Amino acid sequence: SISFNGRPLDPATADFEELSQELQSSLSPAVMRKALGSAPDLADAKYDAPPTSKPEHHRPFKGRRPKIPEEKAELIGRLGELVVYHWLRKILPTQDIDTAWRSKIGTFITGNEGDDSLGYDFEVSYRSQIWRIEVKASLDDPLSFSMGETEVSAARLAAQPRSGVQYKIAYVSNVSDTSKTLIEMLPNPMTEEGARILQIRGEGIRYGFTRILP
Repeated sequence: SISFNGRPLDPATADFEELSQELQSSLSPAVMRKALGSAPDLADAKYDAPPTSKPEHHRPFKGRRPKIPEEKAELIGRLGELVVYHWLRKILPTQDIDTAWRSKIGTFITGNEGDDSLGYDFEVSYRSQIWRIEVKASLDDPLSFSMGETEVSAARLAAQPRSGVQYKIAYVSNVSDTSKTLIEMLPNPMTEEGARILQIRGEGIRYGFTRILP
């Protein structure tokens, strides 16, 4: 289970609709008023110098977080997407956010069929552009997030010149306590802006390649 608003919450028995109502009524007014285009005040990323010797074998990467069990991670993801769902409904009242919620998690609330292969969770219109938003939620505030293969692909596609698409990371911290929950819109990691403030940590992104056979 996880801790949510001072009580244990079991992924197997959690009522998604009740959680949605509780989130909607308990998120702080400051969070609900935050503009979609607002950017957090973040420092430039700092990169360590290359090591002069080989690292010791089996030495854990400094700052690496332990892997969260799948059921727990899914529940945290649901809470994070619910936070963003209610926020978008508040700040974009003329748009159909039920339809904009594209992931399978949204099916529990909207009844629409979701698709987790898109690489993003919400797709809205903002400033005459398409904004594709990937939600990254945590119980606390690790100041980091991970990206999967489909998310990296969607971010790269949006980063191409004249794509007409903005890809954003909605970093939702402290979802365990709605009085402290915060939404921060981070830039596309595949853009120059993203590279300036987002630093690859841990194992980074895994790349593959294909050989051309003679």
